[in-house]
Amino acid sequence: MAAFGFAILVLVSIMLLASRQPWLGLSLQWDEPNQAATVRASQGPSTQVAVGTQISTLRAPNKADIHFQAVDFIIEPDGNLPDYTHYHAFLERLDKLAKIQREPQLILVTDKGDEYKITPKAHRPLSSMPADFWVQLIVGLLAFIIAATVWSFRPNDNAARYLLLSGFATLMFAPGAAVYTTRELGIPVEEMLLLKAMNFGGGMLYVGTMVAMLWNYPRRLGSERIALLIVGFSLLWFMAQALGLFESMLIGRRLPVFIGLLLTIILAAVQWFNTQRDPVARASLQWFLLSWLLGTSLFIIITMVPQLYGVNTAGVQGYSFILFLLVYGGLAFGILRYRLFDLGEWWLRVVSWVGGLLLLMILDMILIWGLGLSSSLSFSLALILGGLIWLPLRGYIWSRVVEQKIIEKPIFQSVLDIAFNLNAEKQQQMWKSLLVKLFDPLLIKPSSNFYETATLIESGQKLYIPKLSLIPSFTLEYADGGRRLFTRRDEALASQLLEMLRHAESSRNAYQKGASEERSRIALDLHDDVGSRLLSSLHQDALDTTRDGIRQAIAEMRIIMNGLAGKSLPLSEIIADLRHETVFRLEAVKINTKWPVKEDLDGILLNYDTYRNYLSIIRELISNIIRHANANEVCVSIKYEKGIFLTELSDNGSWLLKDAGKDQHGLNNLNKRAEALNGSITFNFNNTQRGTLVTLLIPLNDHQSITGAS
Repeated sequence: MAAFGFAILVLVSIMLLASRQPWLGLSLQWDEPNQAATVRASQGPSTQVAVGTQISTLRAPNKADIHFQAVDFIIEPDGNLPDYTHYHAFLERLDKLAKIQREPQLILVTDKGDEYKITPKAHRPLSSMPADFWVQLIVGLLAFIIAATVWSFRPNDNAARYLLLSGFATLMFAPGAAVYTTRELGIPVEEMLLLKAMNFGGGMLYVGTMVAMLWNYPRRLGSERIALLIVGFSLLWFMAQALGLFESMLIGRRLPVFIGLLLTIILAAVQWFNTQRDPVARASLQWFLLSWLLGTSLFIIITMVPQLYGVNTAGVQGYSFILFLLVYGGLAFGILRYRLFDLGEWWLRVVSWVGGLLLLMILDMILIWGLGLSSSLSFSLALILGGLIWLPLRGYIWSRVVEQKIIEKPIFQSVLDIAFNLNAEKQQQMWKSLLVKLFDPLLIKPSSNFYETATLIESGQKLYIPKLSLIPSFTLEYADGGRRLFTRRDEALASQLLEMLRHAESSRNAYQKGASEERSRIALDLHDDVGSRLLSSLHQDALDTTRDGIRQAIAEMRIIMNGLAGKSLPLSEIIADLRHETVFRLEAVKINTKWPVKEDLDGILLNYDTYRNYLSIIRELISNIIRHANANEVCVSIKYEKGIFLTELSDNGSWLLKDAGKDQHGLNNLNKRAEALNGSITFNFNNTQRGTLVTLLIPLNDHQSITGAS
């Protein structure tokens, strides 16, 4: 709250200072060809002056006329004046304009000699301030509040202390510039000197504190006295230029800024080297580099560098202060270690983009200053050379630093090997080997955490891997041998691995369950069908009956073997074998068989479950005829039409009518097998004549266990 109160006090003072200036209601822009000031906007006292009017002279009673010059409309003198002699002349011009503005009445003289009489208002309303005035005030406020907030969380951290000092510097230089960069015409020399002292003094303090911060952040490089000397030197430079020790404005006010930027780059490189085994410090440094290079470098590129070419950047200077908020946001995140693990994925992209822009700027400057080329030609050559040099270099760096390492063994194969290895110790060892191959953690050890998914811990220093069925949970510490933090991409990759492993284990369990069920089914079929038929055959006195039982057992064995192989059989082949078997069985007991071969069953495949149930129904019906019907003739008819498979079996005996009540269990089994095929079985008894008709209907197209063939 104290920091907020202090910042508000500074901003209120700035607003009062700005509002103390007389208000003309004019917005002027220097027109070099016409040697006059063009009216861009007019309001309030100057409403009568039309936009586009060329004003050449400012006149007041009892005052000498002031003929406008280009220097009167310079927004930022530091980068647009060659030396301090011109700077002091500029201040004198502003002071004269300020004094004449305070006269009760002014006369604006156009280039054609027309006159406009206006009565300035004593105070400039804040509502007339342009947007860039408020932008610079807000930047100063937010920068100081952010810095103070970070310091409140890290009061004993040297980096936080220097950040607070730099926030104070921004609170000075940004609002200080807001007043004179948005002036209408003049400002009293005393006020202008105060504002420039705030602006340039705050700027020098900002540069010094940033260099001192890199001396301490993220690791201290040496004695703290060095950092204090750096800050002190920046203030001494400010005092030296204020005392007139420098003649050139470039040396006095621009050179220290470029020196400060160069020192930050050098110290950043040293810090980068020193943090190669400290991923947390490296990530914090990345935040600083990203925010500093992106914010400060863009500010210099946009506002200062063009001034070296004679380009007036005053129109964008006020808005360019917004870039400093990037610096404070990045530093705040770095010092507070906020979401450090998210930075590594994209910061190099931004840095490489800024690097390309700096390379283009340097090449352009070399071509202009070194070879004396024109601006357009030098820029074109800089673009070509930049493409030839930077793009291949960026691609090489990207492939070496950013791209993921290629895994020698496919991940999915490794996961399958782990899932299908039922030895818990071996499975755990294989899982750890895969994690090491993918993430190369400095440490990997069992964990007592209970997260359900892969989770980043301690700002990305650790990656938690949850337990699986036979594998305990692990914590991985410091990726790539301790050179970086774990990132969201690592977290996502670990989650995918876990999902793959769970799916593979689920598939393995399903396979084992299916295999177990298949073994149980085969054992049951062998016991119920083959075993029972062989056992029954052993207790038969008649040789023909024994042979029939053995024959049926062999047929059942063949069916079971086909099912074990997972084969689907053509329906025509099934019917042919069944016909041969049925005729043989009936002839053995002196029963005549009528089974005409005229059905067209080509192109239909039945899987094991389907033909197993179908054959069991027909065989059971034939067995009951042989045992109970006392018939001497059996007729079988097979039809297939529009997906319906129809089997009709009739005899001239009386077994079902006679014994239906005695063999209810057998009839129930037949009905269950028919239902398993989504079909139906019906029995029609002839009450007046001997015989029974059995109709079995199976919808092959509707039955999901049917496989169609071409």
